[in-house]
Amino acid sequence: PPSPPPPPSPPPPNIFPANFTCPFRCSDTIKLPCPCYFPACKGDSLTYGKVKPGCTKAINEYCNAGAKFIASEMAGCADYISRNTAIATVKRGVAMKIKDGTPSLGRKDGTLLNVSIDFPKDAFSSDVEVSVGEAGSENEIKAQRPGRLNAIKSSLIVLQPHGTTLAVPAEVRIPFLMSQVASGAFIMGKTASDTSTEWELLETTIEVDPTDPEYGFAVAYISSFSVLAVFEEAMSPPPPNPPP
Repeated sequence: PPSPPPPPSPPPPNIFPANFTCPFRCSDTIKLPCPCYFPACKGDSLTYGKVKPGCTKAINEYCNAGAKFIASEMAGCADYISRNTAIATVKRGVAMKIKDGTPSLGRKDGTLLNVSIDFPKDAFSSDVEVSVGEAGSENEIKAQRPGRLNAIKSSLIVLQPHGTTLAVPAEVRIPFLMSQVASGAFIMGKTASDTSTEWELLETTIEVDPTDPEYGFAVAYISSFSVLAVFEEAMSPPPPNPPP
C-alpha cells in the first residue's frame, strides 16, 4: 500500500514577524513547548544572547529533553547547549548570589572558577528574572576595544535582560588567566549590549587565586546589565629622555 502522507508542517509562529524562519522544526517526540511557539520567546530572533531569560530557559529545557540529538533541531540548540548559562529570579528585598551554572574557567587541576554576581537586597524594586551567559567570541560583539587594551583575558559575559538597571550596584567577579602577560595590568570593561559600539572601563580590583597564581578574579560593581569582559591593559610608553 502507498505510504501515508507526511504530517503537515506546524502553522507559522505568530509571535514573530511574518518573514521570520524559526530554527526549530518542533519535533513531536519532545514533550515540551517548542520555542517557536513559546510566549516568552516573542520577538524577532531566537539567537543566543538576544532573547529574554525566560526564553533561554525554555530553549535549554527543550534541547536537553532530547531535541539536541534530533537532526532537525541540532542547529537551533547548538549555541544554547555549548555555553554555560545560569538563570535565576532575584526577589525584591532579598540579597542573592548567582554562581552555580555560570560561565567558568577551568584551572589545570580541574577546579572550575565560576563567574559570580552578588545582588544586594535593595538591587531591584520588583522580582527580576536574570540570566548570566557568555558570548562565543568578540565577533558577536560590535564594540571595538580601545587602543589601551590588549587581548581579552576572560569569557565575554552576557547579562540579561539588557538595559536592566539596579538601584544598588551588584558585585561581579570574573575569573581570568593571569599568566603570560607583558604588562601585568588588568581591567574589567562593559558595553551596554552586543550592538553597542563602545567599551566603558570600570574601577576594578584584582584578586589572585591563592591556590594557583596563574589565575585571578577581576572584581567590579555594575549598575546595569550589559556585556562584561576582563582585558589586559597595554603597557604605558616609557617617558622621553631628558634633554641633553
